[in-house]
Amino acid sequence: MNKERDLMAYLDDSYILEAEPKEAPRKGARHFRFTAAAAAAAACVGLTAVTAGAVVIYRSSSTSTSTVYESRAEEILESQGLILDEQVGGEHFDVSLDTVLADDYIYRIMLTAAPKDDIGRSYVSQYGTPEKALDGVSLIITNTEGESAPFGTRYARVSEDGSFVIIVNGHFDDLFRRTCPDGKLNVKVNGDMFGNASFTVKPEKNLESRIATTANGTKIHVSPIGAELVYESEEAQDFRALGFLWKEGGRERFLESLGITPEQDAANSAVTKWIDFRYLMAGKFFGKDNYGVGGGGVGFWENGDYYEDLGYTGSGTYVQTVDFGCIVDLDDTTGVVYGLEELPYDSQP
Repeated sequence: MNKERDLMAYLDDSYILEAEPKEAPRKGARHFRFTAAAAAAAACVGLTAVTAGAVVIYRSSSTSTSTVYESRAEEILESQGLILDEQVGGEHFDVSLDTVLADDYIYRIMLTAAPKDDIGRSYVSQYGTPEKALDGVSLIITNTEGESAPFGTRYARVSEDGSFVIIVNGHFDDLFRRTCPDGKLNVKVNGDMFGNASFTVKPEKNLESRIATTANGTKIHVSPIGAELVYESEEAQDFRALGFLWKEGGRERFLESLGITPEQDAANSAVTKWIDFRYLMAGKFFGKDNYGVGGGGVGFWENGDYYEDLGYTGSGTYVQTVDFGCIVDLDDTTGVVYGLEELPYDSQP
């Protein structure tokens, strides 16, 4: 919600991101951002194609997906039945659940609160900047027993048509599984202004994932909403630059979807060889002051334990996630580039 998310100003030709401080190698569920200190980093990922998912199909009039994603991404989501339109009407706002997306390790919940009258529109105008938008929306997330837990990282912004866009990025760790044994969350947009609109969602995998393996055995999962490093270690790895191996014409189609011309790409590529990181993290917001949903992530042990005094700790299989700001058709790719390694997918469809 601040300048930390203005990633594009900070990148150079380095390709290491230290996503987890070495001095605390056993702490889990650590949130990080690609910021001034870290973003000298990684030419991070693009996103992948969406497969048909176990999500109820609705016709959408939502604005969160159209605000955050480029038009091609919306077409992909809608064609796969992943655009929802579950709506709760209040006196001053209609609140809709627009989509719930999930891959192997992370999920994204996207909502829109659209004003219905002058009171609602006046309320939005008070919180019209990214720095203030989340202050205008009180989001309460609990399990189905009403017990609160640190479910996800919340973001909000105001769309061009004057609606609140609300996004929750979360992850499937041991804390999530133990706190939500039924896999369900109650998401409430709190307050009389929003009619205390509430939705019950069950994030579960509905996005295609593909995997590549590095020389040291690290598994790299890529999906439409993010990427994950998965490895056996008690010490976090550096997150190296991650990009795609493209099929013929694939990169060009991706850039076209973002509205980036070949001439612009040539000029941008002359500035940094990690330009794909910038495109893929920013999506349609590349070169703009606003931002989307890319640029953050967490690190956690897949089977850790949670203690009030120590936080989330563990050992063994460690997962580092990165959130992306756009969607790329995985059928246009054959693998990933990780640091200096070119890695075909472990199995090709």
